[in-house]
Amino acid sequence: MIMGYIKSISSNKKHSLFNWMDYIVILILMSFFTGVSLINFGDRFKQGHWFGDMESKTLTVTLAKPQLVQQISLYFGLSNGVIDIQADGDNGQKYSLGRIDSSSVKVPLVFRWINVSFSPLKLSRIRVIVSKPVVELKQIAIYDKNNTYVRNLQLNSFPNDKRDFFTNFISVKRPVVDENQNWLTSASWDEVYYSTTAFQLINMLPPYNTAHPPLGMLLIGVGILLFGMCPFGWRFIPLLSGILLIPLIYYFARILFNRRCAIFASLLFCLDFMHYGISKIATIESLVTFFLLLEYIFLYKYLLDVKNRKQVKLINGNLFLTSLFLGFAIATKWSGCFSIVPLLLIISYCEICLSQNVLIKKAGKLCASLAMVLSIIIIIYLASYLPQYFVSPSLNFLKFVYNIQKDILVYHLHEAFQAHLYASKWWSWTFNYRPYTIYSYSIGNNASVITLMGNPAIWFFAIIACLIIVMMICKQIDKSKISLIFILLIFLSQYLPYAFISRTSFIYYFYSATPFLCIIIARVLDEILLSGGRLAKYTVRIYLFVVILLFLLFFPILSATQIPVEYVKNYLMWYPNWNFIN
Repeated sequence: MIMGYIKSISSNKKHSLFNWMDYIVILILMSFFTGVSLINFGDRFKQGHWFGDMESKTLTVTLAKPQLVQQISLYFGLSNGVIDIQADGDNGQKYSLGRIDSSSVKVPLVFRWINVSFSPLKLSRIRVIVSKPVVELKQIAIYDKNNTYVRNLQLNSFPNDKRDFFTNFISVKRPVVDENQNWLTSASWDEVYYSTTAFQLINMLPPYNTAHPPLGMLLIGVGILLFGMCPFGWRFIPLLSGILLIPLIYYFARILFNRRCAIFASLLFCLDFMHYGISKIATIESLVTFFLLLEYIFLYKYLLDVKNRKQVKLINGNLFLTSLFLGFAIATKWSGCFSIVPLLLIISYCEICLSQNVLIKKAGKLCASLAMVLSIIIIIYLASYLPQYFVSPSLNFLKFVYNIQKDILVYHLHEAFQAHLYASKWWSWTFNYRPYTIYSYSIGNNASVITLMGNPAIWFFAIIACLIIVMMICKQIDKSKISLIFILLIFLSQYLPYAFISRTSFIYYFYSATPFLCIIIARVLDEILLSGGRLAKYTVRIYLFVVILLFLLFFPILSATQIPVEYVKNYLMWYPNWNFIN
């Protein structure tokens, strides 16, 4: 099927859709987005390992000479146990410096720095003792009374364990352990769950997070395999998918409408706050959106091929790829199921309304197409659970997957209803009614913030743009009426289902609809320019200028850049409920 599909593409390709201008525009936009995304992206550092998987196992840190110490910082790996920190003074005094319990907190203390501060004590030796397994430490940092980083340390573990690896356990450079820099060195927000689970899956360990299908976390694990278990590693694949979404949107808008729409759509998407924020964190949102966009591209090509009576191999190939990427989307997050509705509508329309077969053949072809789609989705979804199944005690694979699906369903129907400061209703998202601040730290008169929200110039225009598209469809202004219906259908399919979901929801759920919103707005801008006249040109130019200006204005609170608190309060807090600084 695949080879036949490739040959069909070659035989039907009369001229290239892209020219040198398209490639230059795409390259510029991708380079711009990559560059700004790497600002405060995350550190890439090497670490050691100390496994506290037995009670009373002790890590001893001996200072070269007694020093006045006031802080000990520990970088935790996979941990759900308890450690006690004790020390010896220079005259034999014994000190209890504190206890860290990673088993009693709601958010796991994993892949992040934990600081233990105390009044300066003259110490010669520090001991980390496991009171309750399991605790994994990956680095240690000690600071004297002047906050100077102490480098000359000797490490020993009792009992001796070959798994312990002390190279890079003490950083050559002063590690960044301050709270306001945790974004660069630690797992933040939902990264705690996704990065931890990704690390567990690639190391054949039972996963922590089973509230979502595993494919997205397996892909995040690829970045960890490439760059290590560090912020750069677990954020790499989400960023890569965010970057690749740009040429995909360009291509989709190009085949839907024209080059100008493609430029507008991809530019708007690059400058959308939510896309920038989501692409910089280790979550599955950018991955499911990446697969959904690919699915819709091939679904539209399938529709055009049926409409234009193209070769059967080409039609079936596009339907196969549509099913493939839909399977990947659902195996990443259940919100991928929203796209089943437009898929069923398009296939039914193609096989019943556009087909020239007799009724009974139409019905048979429709059933065969739906059976193929369903089979591919099920195979991909089940296959995504194989790594998790291999480390489970279950013998029956189907029962194993079924039990997990029950747990996911219970979570979404009964457990995900807790009140939350940043919870918001679906109808409020396009108005940016309640942005979601995922990281905020104030130090003195400055603040470091990362907020998930939409570019107001883009999101505020959503309803108006959709109404204009409806008017264009009704008045048949656009000759390619089917393209307008298609883009509006898939946008609403990714957005409106949340109106019927009662669980706690957040503004970033709208992210998967934003690529299609950008294409809709791009088509409206194109229509304005087609109307001609200076006013039309000035209107579009002013609109794009406002989009760019707002991106620059809000950039500091999208990228964890330290800025004066007064700047945020005076220029960015437009509404009383916009709470950017905690």
